[in-house]
Amino acid sequence: MSRRDATPSVRKGLVDISNRAQKNGGNPDNVNGWRHEILNKVNSLDNMKIEEFSNQFAPSSKPYRNWTAATKNVFSPLKNEEVLKNEMHMYKHLVTGLNQLCKGMSRDRQLLFVNTHKTDFPPPLSQDTPAHGDLKPDLAALKPGVKTDKAFQDDKEKWKHVSLIVEAKGSKRGDPMTSTSQRAQQDRLQLSKVAGMLMLEQGTLCCFVLGIYGSKARIYRYDHASAIASTVFDYRKDPGFMRRFLWNFVNPKSGLETLGQDDLSSKPTKRDMEEALRRGDTSGKRYIIKESWRQVIRPLEMVFYQRIKEYCDRTNTQMFGVAYLVSGTDLGAREHQLKHRNSERPEQGERSHIRLVLRTVGRPLGTFRYSRQLVLALRDAILGHQLAYKAGVLHRDVSAGNVMIVEGQPFSGFIDDFDYSSLIDSSADGGSPLTDEELESLGSREAELRERTGTFAFLSEALLNISAKSVIHAVHHDLESFYWLLIWVVLRHTQHTHNAGETAFFEVFPGDNEALAKNAKHSFRTREEPLAVKDNPLDMDDWPENDAAIPFSKNTKRESLGDADAAGPSKKIKAEPKDTESEIDGDEFESL
Repeated sequence: MSRRDATPSVRKGLVDISNRAQKNGGNPDNVNGWRHEILNKVNSLDNMKIEEFSNQFAPSSKPYRNWTAATKNVFSPLKNEEVLKNEMHMYKHLVTGLNQLCKGMSRDRQLLFVNTHKTDFPPPLSQDTPAHGDLKPDLAALKPGVKTDKAFQDDKEKWKHVSLIVEAKGSKRGDPMTSTSQRAQQDRLQLSKVAGMLMLEQGTLCCFVLGIYGSKARIYRYDHASAIASTVFDYRKDPGFMRRFLWNFVNPKSGLETLGQDDLSSKPTKRDMEEALRRGDTSGKRYIIKESWRQVIRPLEMVFYQRIKEYCDRTNTQMFGVAYLVSGTDLGAREHQLKHRNSERPEQGERSHIRLVLRTVGRPLGTFRYSRQLVLALRDAILGHQLAYKAGVLHRDVSAGNVMIVEGQPFSGFIDDFDYSSLIDSSADGGSPLTDEELESLGSREAELRERTGTFAFLSEALLNISAKSVIHAVHHDLESFYWLLIWVVLRHTQHTHNAGETAFFEVFPGDNEALAKNAKHSFRTREEPLAVKDNPLDMDDWPENDAAIPFSKNTKRESLGDADAAGPSKKIKAEPKDTESEIDGDEFESL
């Protein structure tokens, strides 16, 4: 199957925030980006009875124990239509009723619902804070045994203590699954964001969110590919449906604490930690562990790293300017292949858990210690890109997150993250030809290369504001992305001489409107032909030494520029869940 069937060109929500307005979840650019990202990925099973939904998607290991006292009139105050109109009036009664439903369950399985609509929940990873902002779930169910006074003491620990989120809306708002209004889009966005944060922080395979809409409710199940919603039901008339779900949630068939947890991972015991300390490493070497949920229709990222290494070995070429892969595995391939039973083309939506270990640890370009280091890093990353190209790999997503500065290596910068790369025949430029088998496995290389990928701010001018699949993504488009990446960093992190001063960045990178972005890039360039440069500027002796990167102020945009909510520079032209990377120490790795 060809990658023409893979995720199409779809923008993500803002990845890099450039001004205060963009932190607002209701910001039009945020809503539109996320709307495209979750389009057709949150679907309701309105023809499935709620009992069947619970049994199929929330199976329990213990027979349900009905307890009439726990369900009788628990939501009586919510039968008042005036109360239902405003969610602020509903919170107190929902907390009381939901906690009542949990009574009669064993103490080690009892959830505690609390009102959190005024509580900031920062993203689990500090670097996500600018892009996502703090979330404020309406209600949260604390894990069994967690006390309220300890749950919210540490911002970094808040998500760890939560097992279930409840998003409540008054009857005036209505059901977001049956409405196409802007508010409904924002409500679906909020559901998806809190679900994503839960899975990211806790490493779960899936998670559940309860949606309350006046007198009606839905149960949402999110995983790393999509989400499904139960049919709507009246939780006031028959609270037993809700209690049955909560019972199953804390008594999963897996035997774990709650539904959705990964049975292949667990908290380390004291013995585990003691053993790790005994085997401790004192070398000081650092590695990156990258985990992602790959759309199975796409090639494995590790295949591209391996191909580059094989090319270097075959041609006796130094591995230069490219992240070095130590090990990688497709964890999903270790399990039995399961497919969606209701889909004619199930592979398109299926995802597999990928884990890579990389030994090249870098830092963002915007942290350069002196400007020459920035230019050296970009030069060496371009050489790494050239090496990959000669090995038959076209990167296709040159961006601020995929080009890094590194120290202590033969090179000053490198390129990584080959998630959206393609095989390419570079034999005409002295590189590797593709075999007949490789060409056949792609199905249609031209169709694949016409699929537009990349990060919006750095897309070449030729790839902006074009009809779908009208331009083949080629190596020169990637090289132009390096140029825009340099301009992007300079305008954000240096004392530049652009006549627009502090607002120059927003003139050159005006947002997510493709026509405006294309015109801005065209206007910025003053000549069509390449500029001839004598000698090598990097060899000059008069490079400044004390011009480290300056912080980028997100509040420099002037009202005179017009739309104060203009989009930031890093919208993605790809619809993928966020990868997670963690830095670890270690001397060597066994096979994963």
